[in-house]
Amino acid sequence: MATPSDSDIAQIAAAYSLPPALLMGIVRQEGASPGYGLSEATLGAYNLSPTQLQSDPLLALSVAARTLAQSFQQTGSWDSALSVYLTGNADAWQSPTSPVGGQVTAILGAAALNPSFGLSSSFVPGDASIFSSGSKAFSTQLEQMSTSGGIVTQQNVTAYRQAAAQVSTQTFTASANMQQVASDILTAAKLPVTDANVAVITTMAQGEGMPLGDFNWLATTQGAGVATVPNTPGVQVFGSYQEGIDATAATLLNGNYGSMVSLMSQGADLQTIARDPGVQANLRTWQGNSNEDVGLLLGEQNVPGRTAAPAAQQATLTAQKSPSSAAVGEFAQQLQASNVDPQEFAANFPHLAAVRRQLLGSKRTTVSDYAEVAGALHAQNMSVNQAGIVETVRSQPHPSYPNVTAGAFADTFGNAMLHSVTYTRTVPTNGEVARLVGMDNKEIASYYQQKAATSKPSPGTPVSPQQAPTAGKTAQLGRLS
Repeated sequence: MATPSDSDIAQIAAAYSLPPALLMGIVRQEGASPGYGLSEATLGAYNLSPTQLQSDPLLALSVAARTLAQSFQQTGSWDSALSVYLTGNADAWQSPTSPVGGQVTAILGAAALNPSFGLSSSFVPGDASIFSSGSKAFSTQLEQMSTSGGIVTQQNVTAYRQAAAQVSTQTFTASANMQQVASDILTAAKLPVTDANVAVITTMAQGEGMPLGDFNWLATTQGAGVATVPNTPGVQVFGSYQEGIDATAATLLNGNYGSMVSLMSQGADLQTIARDPGVQANLRTWQGNSNEDVGLLLGEQNVPGRTAAPAAQQATLTAQKSPSSAAVGEFAQQLQASNVDPQEFAANFPHLAAVRRQLLGSKRTTVSDYAEVAGALHAQNMSVNQAGIVETVRSQPHPSYPNVTAGAFADTFGNAMLHSVTYTRTVPTNGEVARLVGMDNKEIASYYQQKAATSKPSPGTPVSPQQAPTAGKTAQLGRLS
């Protein structure tokens, strides 16, 4: 099997949010075997044969990267993740009678020889939070290896930490401070930076819940990003902080939000802005006829239209806000009226909200949503737990393609993503995925091979990580345009 280039390895690692050195370690140690040492069970799950991978090294590398990324998300440890990758058993590497421990050590050793491999200024992980988690685990692994002597030195560890920190800094630093983001958006839109205006932007961003690494805090569909968020009407993923700032500012000024921009320009206080009928109509346009942002802003404590407090002070004030006694009482009544057990709700609601966001693109999960899922499980004499919640949400119709279930769509999207990136260098469209539901992995691969042959894409390296969001990435439903 032809050895992929360093660029291939780095780009595919970025697409699946892996530290590139780990994927490089697999290539160096397992490259003599078709499929880079993937277990027969894994190849069978993809309906692939060693012969197919032998003739298609980029497909083999993509399967390897995706499998390793999924294994780490299951285990949280690179020892165990590599063990799952090689055998399907997270504990196999610990057995003194198994050769798996030696394979895992060899791969980690190869990675540790050049731990900063691929972490250049152009490396942008498809999902920054997944990369950050994996990077920390790899750093810990390197530290442990350095203390036992041998090829890994403290200099290796330090070099890796500096390179990984640079990647995380590029992705998170500017984006994580929403007060600064709001200030920069207002400045770019030539609107005054006031307490009230900052509160409008930050409250709306809270409602959107966009990933920081997408640099699209208000879920705009305007501008030319590097990709769109799956399961959304064109919500953009931007390649840099400044591109996101400029696109959001341009959206505020595009003529659809005149009342809001007018009151912001006048330095109105927050509640004057929130109660204005024209602003409320603007917000409904912003969110596709939803009153969600209107309610969020009306529920905020009023702040004046004056110069905003320093970001750190503003963040402290925001963190100190607490729900009113009336809000707490109203919530308790909602639970009682829905016949929901408060302890059960507290244990399971966060998981339900995450699953609904991932599979249905739901930006908000309410008490009634929880009551509906809990009722469905109770009707089947099942307890409300994480497994039951996942199964129930997976069985629901997809919001855009009701003829298929959300679970079938998500599964097909993962398989389509793998083959579309490999053969056509593009991310599959949602409509395309919906049409592929029901096909097995071999049929999906054949579809993209034929599509590639028809379109005759120019030769080159795999799709960039910006163009290939990690499969299963949280979908948003923002409609800002």
